[in-house]
Amino acid sequence: MRHAHSGTPRVSPPTLKKRVGSIRTLLSFAHQQRWISQNVGTGVKITDFSRVARGRRSFMPGELAQLFASDLFLLGLTSGAGLEEVGQARV
Repeated sequence: MRHAHSGTPRVSPPTLKKRVGSIRTLLSFAHQQRWISQNVGTGVKITDFSRVARGRRSFMPGELAQLFASDLFLLGLTSGAGLEEVGQARV
């Protein structure tokens, strides 16, 4: 799909939603600071956007064993801690 006036390809709905969200945030801040009298970004809708999650496959037991072979990663597996949290652990 292309714009009617140019040969530029269209931006995907998730990318457009991200970009419009940034503009909305900027306009909201400007409105809160009273730099603008009205936030014109509210109510803007992005069509053809959905939050359908992409299918992900689970790790296979052999892959998990390889990932968590060291004691440090074993701590992450058994505790549910994130990488930064495990990195802060003291022995």
